[in-house]
Amino acid sequence: KYGSYRFKIHFEPSPIANDEEPNDDIHQAKVIEFEKTYTGHLCFAHPDGTKDSQDWYSFTMPEDGRIHVEVNRYNSYNQKENFYMEFSSLYTDSTLENYNTLKFDNKNSNDSIHHYYLNKFAKGTYYFYTTNRYGSSYGDYGFTFYYDTCDVIDDVEPNDEWTQAIE
Repeated sequence: KYGSYRFKIHFEPSPIANDEEPNDDIHQAKVIEFEKTYTGHLCFAHPDGTKDSQDWYSFTMPEDGRIHVEVNRYNSYNQKENFYMEFSSLYTDSTLENYNTLKFDNKNSNDSIHHYYLNKFAKGTYYFYTTNRYGSSYGDYGFTFYYDTCDVIDDVEPNDEWTQAIE
């Protein structure tokens, strides 16, 4: 049997700008500024079959303070699955130890914007990455970091042991 067919390809570009590449590991982390919105794509397929599953960023605390993070999940293109994005592991520049983890999961919520408030950040540089933990869904994200200084003046160091007590 034989026959003919016709098809049409429709391309719909993402309305959200992608993140600046490369930024797929901590050594390629893109430096962000406070009060500026950054956007990106997670788990989009590349022509070579790979997926962009992590985007790394860094920021510097000019002094001790707290951070307010606004996270926006713009679009999830897999209608069968909710989009999960994780701002994993805020690392310090000297130890690269896990400092904190922010998880954004819209499985139980239709909200696309979440706000996080993180206290106790000492002056210094921190690293974090965004990832889609499950890897099968994909979508666009955005985030903005805000910085607040501490209202209280820091104590005089060193004073971490009783022998260093300040009179």
